[in-house]
Amino acid sequence: EAGIPVGLGTDTGCPYITQYDMWRELYYYCRYCHVSPAYAIHTATELNAKLAGISGITGTVEAGKSADFLVVEKNPLEDITALRAPTDVFFRGKRIRNPKPKRIPEADEQLDKILSL
Repeated sequence: EAGIPVGLGTDTGCPYITQYDMWRELYYYCRYCHVSPAYAIHTATELNAKLAGISGITGTVEAGKSADFLVVEKNPLEDITALRAPTDVFFRGKRIRNPKPKRIPEADEQLDKILSL
């Protein structure tokens, strides 16, 4: 409301924070700050790159930029939790099919409880 730009990220390394759960940050941003999924995705990509001073390299899908993005089965603009299960990840132009991050079941169980509050 005050016009202060906000970036999204995780504190990976802290208890119950995992490198594969960035989608949760977007979910919480939508749920608790009442922004749209489109704005949450914009914040986590284009705005984050701008705030980090690397918007010339990444943040949007454009010719000449690092081709980092993911593919999901459902539309995250309708349900941001669709980002939880990417079918493909493109990192620096290379495709990773069916990514399988090393999960922490105990962390997932505890964090999933928050989704249903």
